[in-house]
Formats: sequence, C-alpha cells, structure tokens
Amino acid sequence: MKRVIFECIGNSILFVLAGMMLIHPFSEFQNTDEKFYFATGIFPVIFVLYLIAFGLVRLVVYKKSKKSFKDSELSFSDEREKIIVAESTKLAYQVIITSLLVIMAVLAGIRFFSLTILKNMEIDLYSVSIALITVTLVFAMLAYGIKWCVEYRK
Repeated sequence: MKRVIFECIGNSILFVLAGMMLIHPFSEFQNTDEKFYFATGIFPVIFVLYLIAFGLVRLVVYKKSKKSFKDSELSFSDEREKIIVAESTKLAYQVIITSLLVIMAVLAGIRFFSLTILKNMEIDLYSVSIALITVTLVFAMLAYGIKWCVEYRK
C-alpha cells in the first residue's frame, strides 16, 4: 500500500508541475526580425529537478524493497491485488471520462461567453485547457489511489 500511495502522490505532483511548466514556459520571449530571444521560467527548472529527484527516490525505494523499477501502482502480486487494481483503474477511467465531458462543456461555455457577454475580456484558452487537463489527471490519480487503499483495507 505504501508503494501505491508513494506513486500516486509523486505522480500527482509531477502532473501539477508539468501543467505549470506548459502554462508558464518562459519568463521572457522576444521574436524580432533581427534576433530570437527567450529565457526559461522557473517552472521548467522545477519540473526537471523534480523529475530527476522523483526518479532517483523511486530507484532507491524499489531497490530497498527488492521490487522491479517497472512495478508501478498498476502492478499486482496476487489475485486479490489484481481485482483491486482493476476496480481502481475502472474508477480512474470513469473520473477521466466525466472530467473530459466537463472540460468540453467549460471550454464551450468560455468560447460562447467570450463571444457574447465577455467581449472585452481576453481569455487564454490554452492556459485554461492545460489547467483543466492537469486537474483531470490529478483527480484520476487521486481517485485511483484512494480506491486502491479502500479496497486493500477491506
């Protein structure tokens, strides 16, 4: 159970950092006829550092427990865990499908209202989309982890 909690929390943090990196990739960006200049923001740096740290911690944890690095939160060791993984994966799938339907409705609403009521507001659909997808991934990972822990304790 510790492995699943570790993986779910670690992956959720990774999703949030990836989302932030995609929303705010540059601190400066200039494209003129004479030169092209950009400076990376803090989020890509934090993402890469976390990716390295999380990978190293995973490697150490899995070597200590004598598990394979491939044994992620989706692995199982017996029939009971196989059923737990199946039920947890089913819930995560349901969360993703529901969230995607909500995201489509939210984006359609933003588009509609930006053409009518909110004419003077500039809404960045790219940033909103990345944020909603990131939230969906985090919700799915948390749903998986919570369902796995609840089923494991039965």
